[in-house]
Amino acid sequence: QRAVSLLLSGNPQVVPIPASADRNDRQAAALAGSAWEEYAERKNMGAKNRKALTLSCVTGTSIYHTCWNPQSGPKTSTGKGEWSFEGEVEIQVLTPWEFWIDPFADSVSNAQWAASRRLVGLERLQSLYPEMTKELEQIAMTSTEVTSRRSRAFSGSGISFDSLTPNDNQNSPKCVQVVDFWERPSKKFPKGLRIYAAYHGAQAVLLHKE
Repeated sequence: QRAVSLLLSGNPQVVPIPASADRNDRQAAALAGSAWEEYAERKNMGAKNRKALTLSCVTGTSIYHTCWNPQSGPKTSTGKGEWSFEGEVEIQVLTPWEFWIDPFADSVSNAQWAASRRLVGLERLQSLYPEMTKELEQIAMTSTEVTSRRSRAFSGSGISFDSLTPNDNQNSPKCVQVVDFWERPSKKFPKGLRIYAAYHGAQAVLLHKE
C-alpha cells in the first residue's frame, strides 16, 4: 500500500493533447479535459486508480474495462413512473481473473481474441433481454456470495472487490455473471465474432451473438 500511496501522491492527471496547433484542436482538447475532470470526480476515478495500482502491485496486472452503459448518465422521466437514460461511458477495474486474452498476443491491440467477465444486476439484464427473464432468474446469485469468496482469497491485501458487485445497480439483491467475448475478423469469421452470455456453473444463457 505504501508504493501505491507514493505513486498517487503526485496526483497524476489525464491531459488531452491537441491534434495540432490549430485553434479548433486546442479548444477541443481543453473541452475534453474539462469533460474528463467532471466525469472522473463523479465516477470516483481516484478510488478506481488506487484499486488498479494495488492490483498491479499484488498480481502484476490490472485492466480498465471501458464500455457504453445505456442505463447510465442523465435521465428523464417517461411520465409512466419510469426513467429514460441517455447512456454514458462506463469504466471498471477488472482483476486478472475477470479478463482473458489471446496467449500469443503481446498487447491488447494485436490480440486475436479477448474476453471479460463481470457481474451485472439481474434487473438490468432482464430489462435488456425480457425474453430471457426466467432463464436469467434461474442462474442469478447474490452479489455478496461471489464478493465474499473472492475477498477471502486476498484477505489482508487491501484490495476491494467492488468491481465484482453489480455497479450498474448497487441496490440489486441479485446479479448474474456475464462473459463478453470478441474475436477479430479471420478466415473462419470474416466479419469477426462477438458473444455475450450469462452463466452459472454448467448453466449458460446466450444473450447476443454477431
